[in-house]
Amino acid sequence: MLRKLLNWATCNLPLYAAAAGVLVLWKKRRHLDPGPQSVVIFATAAFPLFWTAAHVQLNPHVISMTASGAVIGAAGLCALPIPPARERLVLRMVVAVTIVWSGAQSAEPGAKFALSLAGGREFVDLPHLKGIAVTREDARWMRDLAAALKEAAEPRAPLLMLSNRNDVVVYAEGVPYWLSDRAMVTRHHELHPGITDTEPVQRRMLADIARGPLPVVVREHRFTDAVLEPIKAQFLEHVPVGSTLLDGWVAEHYRSHRFFGSYELLEPVPGRPNALLAGSPDVP
Repeated sequence: MLRKLLNWATCNLPLYAAAAGVLVLWKKRRHLDPGPQSVVIFATAAFPLFWTAAHVQLNPHVISMTASGAVIGAAGLCALPIPPARERLVLRMVVAVTIVWSGAQSAEPGAKFALSLAGGREFVDLPHLKGIAVTREDARWMRDLAAALKEAAEPRAPLLMLSNRNDVVVYAEGVPYWLSDRAMVTRHHELHPGITDTEPVQRRMLADIARGPLPVVVREHRFTDAVLEPIKAQFLEHVPVGSTLLDGWVAEHYRSHRFFGSYELLEPVPGRPNALLAGSPDVP
């Protein structure tokens, strides 16, 4: 219940601040100077974009959405005729709301970071990851995965990183690309919601794969089906996600080999040629 309440406040408190600010400023629009008016117009136009993005991917989008809402709300607050005797009370209320909201946003990631520090950290010390300190457990699987990627195939074989399910994408880290010198097999190296889980883009990715040797494939296991299915249903209301072309091709040509943390290194099925090189109907 507490988590749901915090999630609700995360996305809705900036919305209410922006809505209240727009309402006040619209009534006071004839008295606004050109400078503040331009800033408010820009923030108001940007807010819906950040608000939409924050519902797909949180993190920086929430910060951008909150900044826009804070600008609009603050401008509206300044436009109100607040009696001098109540200025301190209003200021205290604003500060209190800001502290509560900031605490709600930082509590969980702060706790996770503190727990990670408790186990100790060390530098990864890999060619592309110099000066980066991670937990000892992460450093171990990163080094092991880097060695496995190097030995997985001939040097000219490219690298393809996917999710455990690619019919709906929420978020994936491209860590394997930093652990290997292998070239990216496709221009769509970032797994992005509403893009790499659609049929046209997956056809393009398969076309890229068909132009060279069979790639080394790594899958990231981040979200379970219980998490992905409701998200997929929400996405389908606005974006035609749900393509299974990539997952079908991987299932036909690869099998599981080893796990490194949340990453699964696959190996080609013996004696199974790349159907795409022979002119698969899945490639336009």
